[in-house]
Amino acid sequence: MDIFKIEIKEIIIVLSLILFSAWTIRLSHKIFDKKTKRYVLAIGGLLVFWIMARLVRMYNGAYFVWYLYYVSMIFIPTIYYLLSRYLTGRDNKKLSYFIIAVSFVLLILVLTNNIHELVFEFKEDDYKNVTGYYVIFAWIIFLAINATINLIVQKKTKEKKINILIPFIPLIIGVIFTFLYINGLRLLSDLDMSVILGTIFMISLETLFLMNLIPNNISYEDVFCHSYLPICVLSQDGKMIYETNNAIEFPEEIIKDIRDGRAKTKYVNEKRPSVTYDVERLDKGYAIIENDSSNIDAAKENLNRQNKKLKGQERLLKKQRRIKEKLYEIKINNEIFETLSRQIEGKRIRIEELIDGMEKPDIAGLNEIKLLIAYCKRMSNLIVSNYNDEVYDTNNLLTIFNELLTDSAVFGIKGYINAVNNLSYESIRITSLYDMVFSIFYNTKDTEVLINMKRDVFELSFDKTLGDLKELLKDGIYDDIYEINKKDTDDGTKITIRMK
Repeated sequence: MDIFKIEIKEIIIVLSLILFSAWTIRLSHKIFDKKTKRYVLAIGGLLVFWIMARLVRMYNGAYFVWYLYYVSMIFIPTIYYLLSRYLTGRDNKKLSYFIIAVSFVLLILVLTNNIHELVFEFKEDDYKNVTGYYVIFAWIIFLAINATINLIVQKKTKEKKINILIPFIPLIIGVIFTFLYINGLRLLSDLDMSVILGTIFMISLETLFLMNLIPNNISYEDVFCHSYLPICVLSQDGKMIYETNNAIEFPEEIIKDIRDGRAKTKYVNEKRPSVTYDVERLDKGYAIIENDSSNIDAAKENLNRQNKKLKGQERLLKKQRRIKEKLYEIKINNEIFETLSRQIEGKRIRIEELIDGMEKPDIAGLNEIKLLIAYCKRMSNLIVSNYNDEVYDTNNLLTIFNELLTDSAVFGIKGYINAVNNLSYESIRITSLYDMVFSIFYNTKDTEVLINMKRDVFELSFDKTLGDLKELLKDGIYDDIYEINKKDTDDGTKITIRMK
């Protein structure tokens, strides 16, 4: 009877070894992420190692071979936990090293048990589990439960409906089985713990695949076949393996070349030159992808028509823009002309009066006409600059008012200018300021003046007392952007022009 039992156990272990090996090989085709594949294949490899150690144990009763079971028992949950951290984006090198270090220490504790007996304590032909065993058992449960929780929490953030109990069922069964086994339940005494726990680990991992807690391609086949992609997959002998709802028709030449092992990467449909086929080599066959450029060609023609239409509209818009720019230019020129006419109207009338009343050459009259013409020239430049939004700095101001002093010399006016650096004014302000200063000079004779240019303040200091301010400014045209004050002293008159 005992021999029969041993033979049955051997058969079960060998079948388990074949099953776990085939399952591990299948894992390499199920996982598409390289790092996830490495983790999962490591788990499969440890399962195979576990069963191989169990098979050796049947013919070699050394305790060390038994201790080798714990390489898989400890490191399968360890790798499972590290995998869960990676899949949830919480991979941490320091924590990973710590987890591996703890698992490694526990494994060393098992492998060296004959020295200290902290895991198993032997008495004659029997043994009992002691503190180290329960620490290892707790560590395994801790890693497995936390890893599963990590994956469920990650999945629940993306999908509201998920059965959180199902992934724990294999773990609960494994814990119950282990608890009953170590407590010596007679019903389980003849069962092989390595095969049972290995199978539970495999079922647990498959459950995670089915629930897509571990990303895999297990459901891609169904998605692919129900899609409308212009793709099909053939075997190496040209037989159809996968076909989508958009069943493509391709030349028999492709199948013939595949069977002969000389498939090209691209084919053209002779009846419809706009249709081509890309042939890509796969591990176990070929993928044929149909490319129909007829719609693209139609779109190109439509695009060309639209481009021609848009270019015509663009030319029309450019013409309209040029017309509008020309009209705007004419409008601005008219506005400048009207503004200049209003500004110099009084000076123009005065020039005509001087010319009409001049019966013979009069030096004073000619000098006055010269001064008024200079005013008109300068004012026209200032008004144009207003429309160009120009800004005048200290050098520009010195040029303008030095010219005014030079032109005013015909009235016996001499002057000096003192200006601070970094002055900056808009042209509209300088236009009004120039008009006021010219009006004051025009209504003043034979005097010296000191012009102090400060920031926001212009001071005109005369060496004699001038008349009423209104009389001095009667010929000027200026707005209310300035505040003007006149102060008479024993030394003369000081006029302050302050910007508001």
